[in-house]
Amino acid sequence: MKKRALVAALCCLSTASTTAVAAPVATAQTATANKTMADQYEVEFGTIPQPFKSVYGIETSTRLRYSGLPSGAKLTILGPNGGDTDTENGLYVAIQNDRELWLQIFPRSLPRAASTSNTVKFLVVYPDGSTEVVDHTFTVYPLQKLIYSPRIDAPMVQEGVDTNLTIEDLPKGAQVQIVDAPAGWKTSIRGNVLTVNASQTGSGSVVTYITFADGSNLPVTFEITAEPKSTTSKETEKPQLPGESTETDAADDKQSNPAISGGSSTAGTIAGVIGAVLAIALSIGGAAFAGLIPGLKLPF
Repeated sequence: MKKRALVAALCCLSTASTTAVAAPVATAQTATANKTMADQYEVEFGTIPQPFKSVYGIETSTRLRYSGLPSGAKLTILGPNGGDTDTENGLYVAIQNDRELWLQIFPRSLPRAASTSNTVKFLVVYPDGSTEVVDHTFTVYPLQKLIYSPRIDAPMVQEGVDTNLTIEDLPKGAQVQIVDAPAGWKTSIRGNVLTVNASQTGSGSVVTYITFADGSNLPVTFEITAEPKSTTSKETEKPQLPGESTETDAADDKQSNPAISGGSSTAGTIAGVIGAVLAIALSIGGAAFAGLIPGLKLPF
């Protein structure tokens, strides 16, 4: 009896142990069966090249691979305006196919910063009908030559005068090299200051080659206008040196005052006429001459 009881007890213990071990396995299988594909999978996006450009050397767009989704899953973009694309801070994101995204930058819309980002909402629909919304931020580092536009706001110089012109919108670390300038013009560069000395008036092109800190480069032509040199000092009279003749000055004064010059000439003419009349009167006799002119009385 004891032996049978012992055997029976051992049998019961073995059955209980087996049941206790099997229970967790059944629970794990049930939990796995209850998981959706949205719980089991996660979309992953590739690495964006820095600086931003494609494998073909295109500097404004590239393709970006994504993975991690099962066959039959569909990825779409919840665009802010209801479309299947998203553009923010000059960065455009769209779905190219079931394996790739299309990223493109628009230089005129890029911020004046080393990088630009766009956070995009994706909707993933799995074959089992489960769905999920995934947020992902794409950050790109555009070439500096696409961000900055070096310029000279007041490209005016004076003929024959060294004039310093400041190059605006030139980032730190950029280097400027002068490639060409009008014949006879003297030009030099120091930092972001272009010095120009134009040998003649007119317009001329100063061609430069700018290398940015990230290695990108950009040819830039500055149109410069050279104006005649302005005169700020008045001319002073030349002092008369000792012994210098003033006849020219006297003649000039005489010509400049015709009234005085004309009056002296008239007085001389009158004196000559009076002298001639007196000479005639003396030759024919005072009384006879007085009889020719009634009312005339001579002192002799």
